[in-house]
Amino acid sequence: MLSPKPCLPYTRVLIGSFQIEFVKDKATKEAYDPKVGVAMAVHNTGMHPDYGISLYPGTGTVDGKVGDHVLIAPAYTVTESDVELIVDLAARVVEHVFERLRNPTGLTA
Repeated sequence: MLSPKPCLPYTRVLIGSFQIEFVKDKATKEAYDPKVGVAMAVHNTGMHPDYGISLYPGTGTVDGKVGDHVLIAPAYTVTESDVELIVDLAARVVEHVFERLRNPTGLTA
């Protein structure tokens, strides 16, 4: 950590985190109804042993109540191969969840 200096009132660390927002309609950016639970479904699916990735769920992206997203926050020591694995796993999880959403029984299937 940098020691305090007159030109550095504080040290700020920018964390490499990424957010993925989910919308029902990309053109209008219409959000899913909160009852659908998209962010939590993505998180729960990611935690399944088939994937083994924690995708931190969040809601209220639009107005504090409506909107779903997940946050990916890798370690500071992340490597290029780690990033490739994270992207691959996250994409597979999202694809799986949205395949279930397209199913007539939705996420309850």
